[in-house]
Amino acid sequence: MQRCVARSSIASVTFKCVGWSAVMPAVVIGGGTMGAGIAQVLLEAQVEVFVSEANDELASSARRRIVAGLRRMALRRGGREADADQAIRRLRVVTGIPDVGAGLIIEALPEDLVLKQHVLRRVQLANPDSVLATNTSSLSINALAEALPSPAALVGMHFFNPVPTSSLIEVIVGRETSPDHVKTAHAWAKRLGKDSIEVRDAPGFASSRLGLAIGLEAMRMLESDVASAADIDARWSWGTNFR
Repeated sequence: MQRCVARSSIASVTFKCVGWSAVMPAVVIGGGTMGAGIAQVLLEAQVEVFVSEANDELASSARRRIVAGLRRMALRRGGREADADQAIRRLRVVTGIPDVGAGLIIEALPEDLVLKQHVLRRVQLANPDSVLATNTSSLSINALAEALPSPAALVGMHFFNPVPTSSLIEVIVGRETSPDHVKTAHAWAKRLGKDSIEVRDAPGFASSRLGLAIGLEAMRMLESDVASAADIDARWSWGTNFR
């Protein structure tokens, strides 16, 4: 499995964003379901992407997952397999923490505060000039930032599953998050063709809190024998277009 390459060997993509222009690959830390989906949409947006995994076995699995996702999306878009092949050529799956002058690094590890803090700290020490984003759906940005030498660089970018077909990203602002990095996160979301909303660091952010409220009310309705579970589900799936 390919390991990190020298800065001079990266065939990166140039794009303009929030007043700056640079040659910037992106790094995704973790190649599981969410990380693979994030990598896929970055690749489809013409970005050179490094996906970091802990070992060769996980790296191989991540690459297979991303390649399969790109090919599925190509078929959905009319069978343009050449587009998938071009995107795959922009993909580098590596072991360890890459130092590649990335414009954006997205951590997409399991929801474990200590694990995320440890990895985010290592990533920032190796890439002090990069905007650092965490794809968390439940953990406090402020708590994660406490482990960092430069907490202002951390911003939340909450992608939704499945990432390639979901249209929304929550940009989560911590107590010390730099306003410039917030703007950068919104600009990346726009480049990926997704809408972004901005929320402050609070339990559940916006989407999870709304989802919890709906879920709890559905349970109460079932408990009170208002309707069957199937009919309650059907109401929200069909009547409100909830997936």
